[in-house]
Amino acid sequence: DVKGMNDLWEIDLNTYVERKLEDGPGERFSHAGAVCEERFCVSGGRAFKPTGSWYMLSEVSCYYFEEEVWRDETPENKYERVYHSLDFFEDEMYQFGGYRSVVNGNQVVAMVDNDLLKFKGGEWLR
Repeated sequence: DVKGMNDLWEIDLNTYVERKLEDGPGERFSHAGAVCEERFCVSGGRAFKPTGSWYMLSEVSCYYFEEEVWRDETPENKYERVYHSLDFFEDEMYQFGGYRSVVNGNQVVAMVDNDLLKFKGGEWLR
């Protein structure tokens, strides 16, 4: 039985105490994650279907440390990505590169991206 993981952990670097974050964004792999002062965000990745094949994800989920709650922040203009990076600069989230699949007729075409997307106002901007 093939299965993805859904365990995300917080580690206090002063006390070295680990704590599992409950109610995460769901099983996934090949995703990206980044931390800024008030939140930890997870973007894209892949998940398994019950048949064992996989599909790509486009959502953005963020865990807010003070509230200890996950929020779905998936933008309207979704981008399915795997093997990409996610980072924050001056409290704004950026996603770079990665790989995606595009269906062209009866064929699936692999696309490698080298673009930089900025998350602003609930959408990805190029």
